[in-house]
Amino acid sequence: MATYKIIDLSTAYLTENDANLLNEHVLHNSERFSSDPLLLFSKYGAGYIMRVPEDDMLEEELDDMRKHGFNEAGLIAVMKYAHNNDACMLRFDRDGDESIEELTLHNW
Repeated sequence: MATYKIIDLSTAYLTENDANLLNEHVLHNSERFSSDPLLLFSKYGAGYIMRVPEDDMLEEELDDMRKHGFNEAGLIAVMKYAHNNDACMLRFDRDGDESIEELTLHNW
């Protein structure tokens, strides 16, 4: 049986711009992102569920995020943190964990 590590954290670790870009991608199924589909599995009323890039794709996926305006101190930092902590999925939730000291909380 396979098990997978998921990090549950607050949407406050995203910048407002990151959230807007994710919402735009979901609402318009934007083809301007090269990732399929920009690591995003699902958006729900309180947040997002995303996959974490695999080792061989991490830098390419992070570069793609940078190219499209995602914030180094927001989604990109979270992706690096998740990757470094061997997670394969992220669950951003408005009521998620806000105690990760290595990451920046954004009040927007």
